[in-house]
Amino acid sequence: VGSVSHPELESLKRFLSQEALDAYPDCGEKLANGGSIHEEWVYFKYLSFAESSGLDHICQFKFPPLENDSSQHRMDSIEDYSWAAQFAQYLQYKSLVEGYTYRMWEWYSAVFLWKTSSPAPTFR
Repeated sequence: VGSVSHPELESLKRFLSQEALDAYPDCGEKLANGGSIHEEWVYFKYLSFAESSGLDHICQFKFPPLENDSSQHRMDSIEDYSWAAQFAQYLQYKSLVEGYTYRMWEWYSAVFLWKTSSPAPTFR
């Protein structure tokens, strides 16, 4: 099993330019690059944490919520975005393991996490 992988901020700083870091996928707040993803993020195969329903597992940690939007946002920097991405990734892997261990030894005999950390700089 596996999920989306998002590098830590220190790793991002190693392979993305400062311009790309400043244009992080910001949940539509700044609409950097006209609302699209920066070309460097695309080059390194950025994959969002959004479901087909539109729920973005990173943007859900934005405070205050979109309904009560104000100028004070939790996602106003790459540091905040990276923290939310790491937390979303933690919750996804936690759910994966809990789901498989629920019926461990009845339906499954093992759980393998495959490629949780890519050897190349990438977002997948």
